[in-house]
Amino acid sequence: MKNFQDRKKTGRQAAFLKKTGQVLLVFLLLLFLCSPLQAKTHDRNDNRIDEAASVALLPLIKGQNPEGQGQTLTCPMGRFCDDDTGLKDDADQILTDMVQSKLLQRLESRAVSQEIVQKAYDSAKYGFEEKTPLDLVMEVGENLNVDYMLVGNVWRYQQRIGSDYSAAQPASVAFALYLVEVDTGEVLWSQTFAETQQSLSENLLKAKKFFRRGAKWLTARELAKSGVNEVMDTFPVY
Repeated sequence: MKNFQDRKKTGRQAAFLKKTGQVLLVFLLLLFLCSPLQAKTHDRNDNRIDEAASVALLPLIKGQNPEGQGQTLTCPMGRFCDDDTGLKDDADQILTDMVQSKLLQRLESRAVSQEIVQKAYDSAKYGFEEKTPLDLVMEVGENLNVDYMLVGNVWRYQQRIGSDYSAAQPASVAFALYLVEVDTGEVLWSQTFAETQQSLSENLLKAKKFFRRGAKWLTARELAKSGVNEVMDTFPVY
């Protein structure tokens, strides 16, 4: 009789532990779903630019410094290279247009138009292969008489293979942005976005982002737009 009661007691304890474990699992899942999630980005510092400052966006550069992202601004333009065969021919222009659109939203009239910047950029292309992005930023910025220049590069723009709800290959996008003070050449802010979309089952930690994006497989353009929005939301302007 005692053995039977002991087994019964043990069974109740096991059932209690199992139920407790299930409750704990649900709690953790809800915690992940409700916690704030961020893109794979880094913010170099927290400086804020003056509310009256003007900013111009240099057209994004297609390709990555072969020696690494840390030397992007000081690498001669002739040494940039595409490191992914999935990089679309006009990926640089697509990202430039997206960033410019967000810049106009954030700064309004303080953001210089792309047409004006392009003219100054074209006139600065003498010796283009030897110049660095920082050289171009300083030259164009001085010609435009702006306080800050925003420059960046895109090195991955891989298209999705499949449909919204079934993808054999997910979209993948990687780019970086740098805000440079024209007078000093100092980088006041920088952000990198690098993401290959994952399914919900592959990464529960990104559940909130997955559902916010419509619970579907994004195109490269959609992923790029999401990345630009996340990055530019941290742009250091009052």
